[in-house]
Amino acid sequence: MTLIASITRDAAERNGDRPAIITPAGWSVSFRDLDRLSDAVAGSFARRGIETGDPVALSLASGPE
Repeated sequence: MTLIASITRDAAERNGDRPAIITPAGWSVSFRDLDRLSDAVAGSFARRGIETGDPVALSLASGPE
């Protein structure tokens, strides 16, 4: 498990359904959901052959959506 995955998992265990992100529009993503979503992204990378340590560049909007 990578350092980021470990930190995300620990935060989810400590904070559960408390908001990790709150958007200006007022909706939120819980620590538990953030952990689940990050696992889904990691799984998507793995299915594409990307392994731990491989460089990855992301170009994303600044919001959680």
